[in-house]
Amino acid sequence: MFEGMRVVGKKVLRTSVQQVLYTSTLSNILTQNSWFKWCTGMDSAVLCQNTGLDDMQATSKSKQIDHSKVKSGKTISRPKTKQPVSLFDGLSHAKLCITFATADHYRFAGLIHCVRCDGHLEHVSLPTDVTNVAAFGTSHESLLRSNGRGYIFFFREGAISFWNISEDATKNFMHLAKKFEEEPYKMHLIRWESEQMTYKFVSSETKIAKNCFHFCDTPGNSEYRRRTEMYAFSNALVASVKLAHWEHALDRLIQSIESIPKDMMTGSLFHYQTPKTVLQKIGEVFMMRC
Repeated sequence: MFEGMRVVGKKVLRTSVQQVLYTSTLSNILTQNSWFKWCTGMDSAVLCQNTGLDDMQATSKSKQIDHSKVKSGKTISRPKTKQPVSLFDGLSHAKLCITFATADHYRFAGLIHCVRCDGHLEHVSLPTDVTNVAAFGTSHESLLRSNGRGYIFFFREGAISFWNISEDATKNFMHLAKKFEEEPYKMHLIRWESEQMTYKFVSSETKIAKNCFHFCDTPGNSEYRRRTEMYAFSNALVASVKLAHWEHALDRLIQSIESIPKDMMTGSLFHYQTPKTVLQKIGEVFMMRC
């Protein structure tokens, strides 16, 4: 389920980014003749002749645009499908998993070295093919939310997943990770786009039921296997929160250039008049696609 959401989200994001790149580049090529000539060695008039744009422009000049009928641009924003979570409220006795994305990525080696220096955490193993995640376990009562054992998964791509970790300990480790963030996200978005789910141990198979993770707790299911299952769920939650932050970034980019189609229609001056501003916007699009 989570993987499917991730694939669909990436396709939507890629399509939107391609549309943004096309709009911002085309509008500036056709309005900045010197910039176009510098890039291609052609004059934009030649391009118009070769593509028939001269005829289109002559036709458009014969029609007067009624500016009063032009609709004002609409602000595009991602619909909010959920309210900001009230962390730890009403779940005082439940085991809780909560996942945050705080930055584009971490300086991972430095972060893990610093976390290892905490005497209350034990670095635990994951499958050998997992190289961008570090897992830590603890049984120290001061760090736990309820009885049992707690885990923290640090993801190189700027996310942390806490399992059965107290509120104070969660804040402390997030503050620690802040020192190693690259391109940090805004604080209110970190809280808004977090994901939290309860979990419990049962005698049946591991699954998701009624917004709760069920982990098999039979004698044949080792701690290593349960920890690996927790990592798998954490990975899905991280994909969800990271996608939400990418959508916010795409919203901001689209809002910054959404006036261009209207300006093209009305013949108004464009906001981006120099090659430098054009390159800045194209650079933002390419960084989002990386």
